[in-house]
This record gives sequence, structure tokens and C-alpha cells, in this order.
Amino acid sequence: MVKNKIMLVMRKFTFIKLLTFILLLLPMEVLADNIYMTCNQDVITKDSVSCSIKGNTTTTTIAVSLKVKTGSNITFKSFTPSSVWQGDGEDGNVDLYTANDILGKYDIGTLNLNVESLYQGLDTSITLYSVSVYDRDGKETKLDNYTKKIRIASNDNTLSSLNITSGLLNPTFSSNITTYSATVNTDRITINATANNDKAKVEGDIGTKKLNYGNNTFKINVLSESQETKTYTININRLNNGNTTNNNSGNTNNQSNNVQKSSNNYLKDIKLSYGNITLENDKFEYDLNIPYDIDSIDVNAITEDSNAKVEISGNNDLKVGLNQIKILVTAEDNTTKTYIINVTRKEEGYTLSNNNYISKLTITDYNLNFNKDILKYNLKIKKEKRLDINIELEDKKSNYKIIDNNNLKNNSIIKIIVTAEDNTTRTYEIHIKNTDKIIKIIFISIITILILINIIRLIIKYRSKEL
Repeated sequence: MVKNKIMLVMRKFTFIKLLTFILLLLPMEVLADNIYMTCNQDVITKDSVSCSIKGNTTTTTIAVSLKVKTGSNITFKSFTPSSVWQGDGEDGNVDLYTANDILGKYDIGTLNLNVESLYQGLDTSITLYSVSVYDRDGKETKLDNYTKKIRIASNDNTLSSLNITSGLLNPTFSSNITTYSATVNTDRITINATANNDKAKVEGDIGTKKLNYGNNTFKINVLSESQETKTYTININRLNNGNTTNNNSGNTNNQSNNVQKSSNNYLKDIKLSYGNITLENDKFEYDLNIPYDIDSIDVNAITEDSNAKVEISGNNDLKVGLNQIKILVTAEDNTTKTYIINVTRKEEGYTLSNNNYISKLTITDYNLNFNKDILKYNLKIKKEKRLDINIELEDKKSNYKIIDNNNLKNNSIIKIIVTAEDNTTRTYEIHIKNTDKIIKIIFISIITILILINIIRLIIKYRSKEL
């Protein structure tokens, strides 16, 4: 009995020693002898770049030899060895030795490189080759080549196109001209701008803009990949609607200006005594379902311009079936715009459905695991800027719209708004996530699992031998 207990204790002790020994050796197996490099910039935005050359060894090392080869548009400048090494790296031929015993991770030195030019952007590389390390007996160990991929950023901060939806730019657009003017007779305008380089960012006054009378100045900033900014300026003169008369006689100029009036005939909100209308830019017709017991709707139409006037018709004595409520907006200058609400009054006894559920939602190339009662989802996408979303509604009398499904990036939110027949809504959200970090986590997890499997196999094999 005592002998068996002693054997059991010895086995447990041996098992612990074995496990400890394996864990101590494991990093050396994963981090095999190698030379590698880290740079202060993976995307080069300046005319130079420096990289630290490092090594890892499982045996004592006292000398290192390697060569440096540079890719296009980048050249060798100098090499500075770390303090423990003697030797040089003239012309990219690095030969170093030390009196110390090097073991584990160590610094070799700093590699300095010149960038010939920043232009349209370029992927290039730095390669360490003919890599060898030597021990005290002069034994040479050849190591694998190492290539560091880097990108030379583009300094292109120009536009390839710039246009407005009304009027003409003066002068005609050219990427090298940064100041323009235009004369228009409208209360809003859309500015479109496209960068010449796909890695540049266009920011500032783009999209639809409201115009005041007289001069309106808009600035469009183009930020290059190398973080250099160019600003384009558009001065838009909105004409007054009164006539301007110029009488020129010799050196005498006579101008008479009539009192000018606003042409803004847009609504900024519509409030109803039954149902809801959400205004959308440049949409002037909307649909509304109402039950039988509603035969009139109070409409409160709020204009963007306080000087505009509103006339509402068709909102009383609503018949069963289709009715049209018209909202006529007259601007100060007497120009008009009409908003229409198509109102369908249901027959007596009819109950409007409040079903605003999606029965099926799929996204091409992705598995969303959709459930109609879950309103928020996280989705890891690749590099798409827009998703192909397919939707089936539980009730065919409901309708839906998808918003913000363009120019997708990390943390974008796609919204799907479902409106039931009774005008109640339900909003589903798809939160977009970047896959880069997830891929790294998965890779690390796989490596960890493989390591654990190997440890378990070694333990089982060792214990089976003991038994």
C-alpha cells in the first residue's frame, strides 16, 4: 500500500515536471530562429523611413551576416548597429560580431532608407537575404529571407471632377485650378466632387446646400494619402428674382434693383392629427392609410421659409377609398411647389394591420441568422461598400425602406424601416464590423488550439510509457 502511494506521488511529480518542461520549450518551438524587421511607417508619408532589424535565436550567437535589397522607389541610406554589436552595414551588406553571448530575442540595428518620390502611390518592399548567424565555434546557421511590404503613400490631393447641379463653373474645371465661380437662380444646389486618387479623401462642402441671395462660398478639401491637403473653392452667386437693369452711357453706370423675394417653397415638417409623415429630400408624394372612423385629418404644414404661404385642400370629407390631400406651398416670389398625401380610407369594419415584421431577411454571401423579433445585428463584412439585402415582409400590406446601405465602413449602421398598414413602424439595424481584428483573433485561437493539442498528445504519450 505504501509503495503504491509513493509510486502515485512520483508519477504526479514527474507529470508536473514534464508539463513545465514542455511549456518552457514551447516558445522556442513557435518562435524558431529568425531575423525580422519593424518599420516606423508601414505607409510612408515622408521622404525617408527607418526600420529596426531584430532577431530571435535558440542557440548562442556571436555574429550576424545579412544583405539588404530594396524595392522600387526606395534606396538604401545607412545602417547603424545596436550598441552590443561591432561591424558595419556599408551599402546594405551587414556584417556584425559581438563579445557577448546572444540568446533569445535581440536587436541588430537600424536600417535607414530614402524614398525617391511621393507620387501616385506604390507598393514596395525591403528584403533581408543571405541571412546567417554564427556560434562561438564558427558554426553557421542559415536563416530564411525576410521581406517587409510597405506602401509609399500618394501625395495626389487633386480632384478628377467637380460639378454643380445648376449653373456652370467658371473657369471650366481643371484639377490644377482651385477657385471657381458660378451664377444660379435657385435656392439650393448639389456639389459633386471626385478625388483623382482612390486613396485620397474628399471632405467639406459636398452634397446638397442651401443658397442665400448673393455670394455663397463653399470649400472642398482633398486630403491625400500622405496627409497633404488641397482646397478647392466655389463662389456661387444666387441671383435675386427682381430684375436688375444696367444702363450704360459713356462712363456712367446706372443700376436700379427691385426688392428681392425668396424662392424657398419647401416644407420642413408635416404634422397630422392621424398618422405620421416623415419628409424626405426632394420627395413630394406620400401614402397614408386610415380607418373608416376617420373622415378628416388636420394638417399642419411647416415651411422652411417663414415668408412662404401654405394652402391645404382635400383633408375634409374623406370618402372610402383613395383621397388626395394637397399642400400648395407658395414662396415669397410666388413660385410654388405641391406636396401630395395619398390617403386611403378603409371601408367600415376593416381593421388596419399593425404587422410591421420582416419574415425573412438574407444578405448575399453572408449568414445573418435572422429572427424577426431581434432588431439589432452585428455583421462582419469584407470590403463591400454596399450589401445585397433581400427582404420578405410578413404582411404584404406593409412596406419597407433601407437607408445608409452605401459607403460601408467599420461601425456603419444599416437601417431597415418597416411601416405597417396602420403606419406604425419597426426598425431593424445591421451594425457593420471590420473583419481585420476578427481574422487575427481566429488565427491566434487556431494556433493556441494546435499548441494545446500537441501538449495533450505529448502528455498522453509520456504517461502511457510510464504505465
